[in-house]
Amino acid sequence: MSLSSADVNDIGAVCRVMVRFADNPTVIAAFGVKLFCGIFALTLFGILACIRPKIRTLHINAYNILYAHFMFVLCSSIGVVLNDGFDLTRLTLFRTHLENWDERSPDCGIYTMKAQYGVFIRLITFFGNTGSTLSMTALAAERAYATVQSKSYEKESKQSFGWLLIFLSVLINFGLKTYIAVHISYQRFLPMQSLSPEAAPYATKVLYINFGCEVFNILVFVLLWFANHKWKKNAGRILATLTQKYQVEENMNSVAIMISLAILHFSINTIAYFIQLYGTWHNETPQEKMEYVIKGDIAPAYDFLLPLLTICRIYWRKKRDQKGINARVLSPVETISPNDHFQMLNGMFDKGFDKSTARKTSRVSSNVSHTGRAYPA
Repeated sequence: MSLSSADVNDIGAVCRVMVRFADNPTVIAAFGVKLFCGIFALTLFGILACIRPKIRTLHINAYNILYAHFMFVLCSSIGVVLNDGFDLTRLTLFRTHLENWDERSPDCGIYTMKAQYGVFIRLITFFGNTGSTLSMTALAAERAYATVQSKSYEKESKQSFGWLLIFLSVLINFGLKTYIAVHISYQRFLPMQSLSPEAAPYATKVLYINFGCEVFNILVFVLLWFANHKWKKNAGRILATLTQKYQVEENMNSVAIMISLAILHFSINTIAYFIQLYGTWHNETPQEKMEYVIKGDIAPAYDFLLPLLTICRIYWRKKRDQKGINARVLSPVETISPNDHFQMLNGMFDKGFDKSTARKTSRVSSNVSHTGRAYPA
């Protein structure tokens, strides 16, 4: 008899599944690996909090949304430690081996828990996973707005737009989790910290939404990079203010990083989604579907890769900046005038132009400079 067709109070059916999991080395190893990933992620987040740079290189709105993304991933890590840690310990350390155990007996030596307790612990992980996807969507929206409003966005210091996107991400996330929670059978006993079989179809719909957002995020970031790159190669950009040029440069640098981050997030979560959907699409029993989820859930890999790659990037930037300082000490340069400094900054956007285009743009710049309107106030 499967769990879905068993009575909600049939602890014997739950015990048979728990014993099956406890006697399966692959399942125990999967729980152990995920628990290690969660603990490793929490350790890296602690290190990251200590070495976090004091100076931000992004617009305040992008910084706040990215910070929210990290918080969602941290939430997911906490959920992994609580869920998989509890399941691993009760299936191994706290298991009492019974010599003459009857499969129909409700006592199999393994602690059972009702869904009304275990489900909410599991939803912590779901909340973090979905939130990390929605926060990436919010970041894509913020970078799109920064691209459209590149002339004035850098001057804007209002944080309301960023906080609005974060609020919407949290609100939608709560809505999706509530959509799952209202379909859970809270009186049913479960063999692991998971959703009840009644809520599985609704959780699958949420996975489809997450997958759609993942694809949308990558497409938006790629389009934004090409849009900013095209503007930078446009001859008309010579008349733009330094503020706009700086914003475009920030957009390109940040979007390039976000593309890599979105692809990593997409790759890991999509594999995890399809493994979970694979169990749903086939007609296996609920306990077999649970094994698919346990063995194939690689989502915790992103939980530690995000802080790990961020720490590596921080140390790489410190090393690069230190090399720049040493180079300036060994090879001091003469003091340049403000106008020369402007030309140096302007030259950042001239790379890649042929000589004929450079001559045309220089004549335009020379003519406008006589009017006194070429440079920002």
